[in-house]
Amino acid sequence: MSQLELVVTRGASAGTRIPLDGARAISIGRAPANRLVLDDPKISSNHARISVERGGITVVDLGSKNGTFVDGHPATTPLRVQPGVEIALGSTTLEILASPKSGSVRFSTSGGYLRPQIRAKIDTVHGLGLGRDGRSRPTSKAQRGLAVLHEIGALVSAEMDEDVFLTKLMDLIFTTLPADRAALIMNDDRGEPVARVTRTPEDARDQEIQVSQTILRKVLDGGLSILTADAGSDARLASGASIVAQNIRSAMCVPIRGKRTTLGAIYVDTVLSIGVFGKDDLHMLTTVGIVAGTALENIQLFKHNLQQARMAAIGQVMAGLGHDIRNMLTALRGGVYMMDELLRDKQDTDLDLAWEVVRHGQDSIGNLVVDMVNYSKQRDPEWQRADINLIVLSAVAMAREKGREGGVQVTELTDPTIGMFYFDSSQIERCVMNLLSNAIDAAPDKTGIVGVSSHLTDDGKLVEIVVQDNGDGIDETQHERIFDLLFSTKGARGTGFGLAITKKIVEEHDGRVLLDSAPGAGARFTIQLPFHQQSPADEANKNAAKNEVLAT
Repeated sequence: MSQLELVVTRGASAGTRIPLDGARAISIGRAPANRLVLDDPKISSNHARISVERGGITVVDLGSKNGTFVDGHPATTPLRVQPGVEIALGSTTLEILASPKSGSVRFSTSGGYLRPQIRAKIDTVHGLGLGRDGRSRPTSKAQRGLAVLHEIGALVSAEMDEDVFLTKLMDLIFTTLPADRAALIMNDDRGEPVARVTRTPEDARDQEIQVSQTILRKVLDGGLSILTADAGSDARLASGASIVAQNIRSAMCVPIRGKRTTLGAIYVDTVLSIGVFGKDDLHMLTTVGIVAGTALENIQLFKHNLQQARMAAIGQVMAGLGHDIRNMLTALRGGVYMMDELLRDKQDTDLDLAWEVVRHGQDSIGNLVVDMVNYSKQRDPEWQRADINLIVLSAVAMAREKGREGGVQVTELTDPTIGMFYFDSSQIERCVMNLLSNAIDAAPDKTGIVGVSSHLTDDGKLVEIVVQDNGDGIDETQHERIFDLLFSTKGARGTGFGLAITKKIVEEHDGRVLLDSAPGAGARFTIQLPFHQQSPADEANKNAAKNEVLAT
């Protein structure tokens, strides 16, 4: 066997080397009688023992308080190990290395280990793990970090589905770092952090990860990368009750940074041992967060461009169909007018009822054509200074007529302090009416309640119109598609235009439509409009004129 050494790679005794000659076992602890004495308050007096025998090298914990871990695995019984493994105990990390005298040097990963399936792949990436003779050679921490980033780069260039990208990214992170748990956290439409992908050990698949809010706030709000080698005694996290409750020992959390904003965070932790992660791990994970942020923005841009191309194609088809159908409706309206004149003096209840069905069908077709034409072309809002509460009340008055048919109660609560601001009143009224109509359809007959309210956000920048129903709610799997053109949860009763047009109109106002719903809990739609106290059109003209003057 080549000459081996036990090297302290991290901790107060870093740099200490003891030969593993097989003459006698190496006892480790704080007591002076140990062969390797470590000045570490987290280590017990007689902590662990490493033996070199004919059968190989074994590591065993001696009943210590904080445990001994070999590449993250507890050594409660003797573990057979190979040179290059990392041994963590207390705040100290040890590694078994080939002595320089043997002509081979292995560099410590010092804060993380690469699991076999990733280690083999990374060691051969672009020759980082190969000598000129093609044989495997050791790699440095920096080279391993570059190899990991290469893997992520390959993932970025190959994957355009956001969910699949996040899942594969998590697989790579969880396989590369010695983490017990990991989570990819993304901001939702409301800016609230949501864990999109999580990983836990094989024996704890049902375990729920509760990410420390103390750490998360520092990362998402401050854009900081956090490393804590001993979370329990970290003064920065003293207020984190969840850290104590979850027995978090070592943790890292870095932002997923886009070009302008923080999109989310990457979080990893361990409950096995302190001092598992090092600064090199933090630097690598921070870089991963930057690369992931750029990749996610590219995926979103790709989806947006794809959607724009799809909408343009649909728009051309609708514009043509809308033109033809409007010509047919013109003739139909002429026939309806003539029939009205012929039936004016006739007293026939059945005939009147049948004719009312025909008239209603004509109106429905007419509204559908208007929706098609409106959706098929981009338009700028007709900015007018108006009272949003009057618009809401007007929509409620019309909705109440529909609600009475099914015994659905429609209530309103408007905020009189909002004041006048600029928006396209006719288009926004259409949006509110669409949401109210859908809510009435979703509410249960006789016991249905639909509420609409308006208010100004605390910062005074947005006006929100909220429509809430007490129906069955919308399954989470349908949330992303609910605003898609021609998608409807009403079956044959829906056209799939209402929410798509509502979203389009609101976005033309630089606003958003948000959905909050769960099965059995009703649905809550929120229209957010910028509180423009000056007409955006006038403001744009002023800026254009100003730029023209500056250019001359």
